[in-house]
Amino acid sequence: MFDKLKEINKLRELRKQLKAERTEIERNGVVVIVNGGMEIEELQLNPDLDLKRQTKAIKNAVNDALRKVQVSSAKKMKESGDFNF
Repeated sequence: MFDKLKEINKLRELRKQLKAERTEIERNGVVVIVNGGMEIEELQLNPDLDLKRQTKAIKNAVNDALRKVQVSSAKKMKESGDFNF
């Protein structure tokens, strides 16, 4: 039972560390900053783009940022060791 509690505490600490990380992606002047909890922290638009190009840049930047966070999170979880859940 204490082993499970240790693993839960390890997971909580890992989640806290991941959430503190930030990933910044820029596409066509649109900047998206996402934290390790996969939440958008900041979004900067490019006023020089028309609506269609702005929308495409936002979509691409958000998708790229989320993908990068997922890969980083997976690596950190693998490095932190196996969990016995």
